[in-house]
Amino acid sequence: MYIAINEPMGKTRKEEYAEATRTALLDSAQTLFAQDGYHHTSVDEICRRARVTKGALYHHYRNKEELFADVVESLELDLVERIGAALKDTDDPWAAGLYGVDLFLDHCLDPGYRRIVMIDAPNVLGAPTLAKIGERTAAGLLRTLFQNLMKAKLIAKQPLDVTVRLFSSVLIEGGLLIGESASPTKTKKDVRRMLVRFLEALR
Repeated sequence: MYIAINEPMGKTRKEEYAEATRTALLDSAQTLFAQDGYHHTSVDEICRRARVTKGALYHHYRNKEELFADVVESLELDLVERIGAALKDTDDPWAAGLYGVDLFLDHCLDPGYRRIVMIDAPNVLGAPTLAKIGERTAAGLLRTLFQNLMKAKLIAKQPLDVTVRLFSSVLIEGGLLIGESASPTKTKKDVRRMLVRFLEALR
């Protein structure tokens, strides 16, 4: 007779429902925040679009701001995963780094990402919360990138944490400039040129 010992159990219906509810809330909120902005999006609209009750929303989130922070983090995680895949698929960390910069800057041109992450997030969440989100999302990827660049001797040895923090700050400021710009495509080109110069200065 076969007896299962310590086999992982599947999710319960309650857990599956909770996960589906949270996903629906995130999808609904992201669409509305991108379309109307944080301040013009109501909890009622988010729940109506997600087809859940306000009680369900408050079961997962304390308030609209906390839901907004989760939307920002999910967008950042998606971007980090895409850049991370590029780092794994190439033996050229310099090309991978430039690809990551370009992918980030392209995201800053996307109206939804631009509005949520580059325009509303700094005002709604503030620098300390955004720094924590960055530490959970992009920081590890940037550490890997700079470690690979130093290992391949494409840049000189640098203090890793300082380099990551400074480059992360430059990336964020560049994204904010694009978000605030009346000519975002032109600003993106100027920002990219300066980011490349920053990296080349480390050679």
